[in-house]
Amino acid sequence: MKEIMNYIKSYDQKYKELPLITFLNDASIDPHKRISIAPYLAHFAMSFSDINRYVYRDLKNVDLFQEMINEHTFEDDRHADWFLKDFVKLGMDKQIYFSEALKFLWSKDSLAARCSVYDLSATVRYANSFEKFVVLEAQETNGNILFTALTKVAEELTILTGKKYIYFGKHHLNAESGHINVLNEEKYRSFLDSYSVTMEQREQAYHLIDRVYNIFKNLWDDLYINSGSTLSDKKLF
Repeated sequence: MKEIMNYIKSYDQKYKELPLITFLNDASIDPHKRISIAPYLAHFAMSFSDINRYVYRDLKNVDLFQEMINEHTFEDDRHADWFLKDFVKLGMDKQIYFSEALKFLWSKDSLAARCSVYDLSATVRYANSFEKFVVLEAQETNGNILFTALTKVAEELTILTGKKYIYFGKHHLNAESGHINVLNEEKYRSFLDSYSVTMEQREQAYHLIDRVYNIFKNLWDDLYINSGSTLSDKKLF
């Protein structure tokens, strides 16, 4: 199992070198411009509770892998609410026609966010608990990298606005440890350390980790392309 975890870790630098992370970390750029990716992240952020509840979570067929996954999904359920609260604080909650909001969420500008949801769901939907664990662990690793960068932006905004941001700030980052979140870490760590992976499982795990990188690279690259854009640029209001 250690080889698989190391393979996940080997992607850290690749994620950190993507243009989006460089952009978010650039303190010379106005933090309002850097946080302007928020609307383009909306479909993904708001869909994630469904992915947790209906794709990752399985309360009927529970082994130790699935037990860890289930526990993590319940913790992760709150994040969509955090996103909505920050969206209001950022001044992005403008009144528009419902049809215009739908048009934006299903426009080409949000295509990468939608595809990331579809691709991630397709990857996990019929996977076994071991495979789901690998995908979720790889996903949490890149989540930690993204929210480490976003937290820096949020902290700069707090200095300017006096507002504290939950989803984009340290509160969320503290929940994104880079690993699946469970209460009894010692119990599960012992299980993972002693788990013997077959050659077939290892090969499949590497394939899934590669796939997760490609899914999120596509999303992050699109967020970078849209960085600095605003909803008004899309003539929504």
